[in-house]
Amino acid sequence: MEYNTEILVIGSGISGLSLALQIQKEYKILIISKSKKIYENSSYQAQGGIAAVFPNSMSLSKHINDTIIAGRKSCKKDIVRFVVNNSKNSILWLEKQGVNFDSINGSKKNYHLALEGGHSERRVFHYKDYTGKYVHNILSKNVFKKKNITFLGNRFLIDLIFVKEKQKTKVIGAKIWNKENGTIEKYLAKKIVLATGGLSSIYKHTTNKYNSYGDGIACAFRIGCKIKNLAFNQFHPTCLYNSTREKKDYNFLITEAIRGEKAYLLNKKKERFMIKVHEKAELAPRDIVSKAIFLEMKKEKSQYVYLDATHLSEKFLRNRFPNIYNRLLSYSINISKNLVKVVPAAHYTCGGISTNKFGETNIKNLYAIGETTCTGLHGKNRLASNSLLECLVFAKSTAEKINFSMKNSCFVSFPKYIYLENKKLFLDSSKEEEMKKVFKEIQILMWKDVGIIQKKEILYNFLKKIIKYEKKFFALKKYGYFSLNFLKIRNLLILSKLVVQDCIKKHKNL
Repeated sequence: MEYNTEILVIGSGISGLSLALQIQKEYKILIISKSKKIYENSSYQAQGGIAAVFPNSMSLSKHINDTIIAGRKSCKKDIVRFVVNNSKNSILWLEKQGVNFDSINGSKKNYHLALEGGHSERRVFHYKDYTGKYVHNILSKNVFKKKNITFLGNRFLIDLIFVKEKQKTKVIGAKIWNKENGTIEKYLAKKIVLATGGLSSIYKHTTNKYNSYGDGIACAFRIGCKIKNLAFNQFHPTCLYNSTREKKDYNFLITEAIRGEKAYLLNKKKERFMIKVHEKAELAPRDIVSKAIFLEMKKEKSQYVYLDATHLSEKFLRNRFPNIYNRLLSYSINISKNLVKVVPAAHYTCGGISTNKFGETNIKNLYAIGETTCTGLHGKNRLASNSLLECLVFAKSTAEKINFSMKNSCFVSFPKYIYLENKKLFLDSSKEEEMKKVFKEIQILMWKDVGIIQKKEILYNFLKKIIKYEKKFFALKKYGYFSLNFLKIRNLLILSKLVVQDCIKKHKNL
């Protein structure tokens, strides 16, 4: 099957939807997602909110400074200023879309702002404790109202299609696996936007519910896209601990906004330990809190620490955090009366596809936005609630760039090229089972050896193992082997290798 569109957006999170809504209506847009439903993505799961300031010189500089401190002074300062300076417009744009953030006494002039880790003041706009779901629902409804936008789910990105023009790579389409009917489809487009999310699911323990395996990053890398800082993966301190790993919400994240409302972290002895670690205690930047929890667990030979909100009133917790309150209650945990067992988990990819402030990559006509990118905003560690802000700011700037480019370019027709489609799938049950086994093994090793604490010699040993698996499984392609498991493990091996190599590089520079 072959499809033509003008703008192909791969990914249906808040970044992809926001961009599509800001592309001029005369251009045909196709949004595709590997999930069946438009809402099955990481930004839909975001609890906390959107960090933003309605400017005065002091509040702007504080937000900029907090972002740089959280990022271990590895952020690009001009990008941080660009994002923070555009935060107000992002909130106002969402309000025009129909978003109503929580406010005090229903007054838009008096927003209820949350406090989260690493922030020096309250600046997080939110809707209860399910901001991502609320915002995404409104944006998706608006997308479905647009006649120039089409959404297709159950489409897995196999590869980007490109041509060479005067030694420069130009992307012209995408090769897609239709999971509904098992066919391979090709999509030709004048502009392609990757909004495919991060790679936290390559770790065993992750807060990401919808398989964030970094497929877009892997595909971009294969055609020569610049990838940066994949060593900078953020671990969220408070993921619900589940000893059996069988519960549906084994990766349920508990927002740090609850710590912003004075919930504490306790060790096995029921003692607060963060007050000895950092001046902001439980509200220190995420990497510091996650590492402290990890070391506390190791010291006490425990598999978890406790989150304590029992000193907060039940009424307050029910009203301010209804999602968390009710979800935990379904597990017979009353957060106003019971301590909650929590552990750190892989949460956010601070590195990714290298882009400028207009979402442009080093590949012609290929753009990237959201968590799949490395814009320089986050540095080594993301400041809480800067992620949705990044999605909104870069969706707008990238949409404006695409609008300008489309208006000022002359496209006569889609490029011609040779396209070879697999005639049939080559499946082998023993190889399929082996790939599943290796997939889980890599996830375990990524968590164990490339997680919160790393050792250089272990990284080298793991790299050798990845290379061995690469040679074994990639050889299958020569014989026409093709399956969904093969596509997944191909990306997993590429990304785990890139992460480990970048970690080794960063260790050398210490």
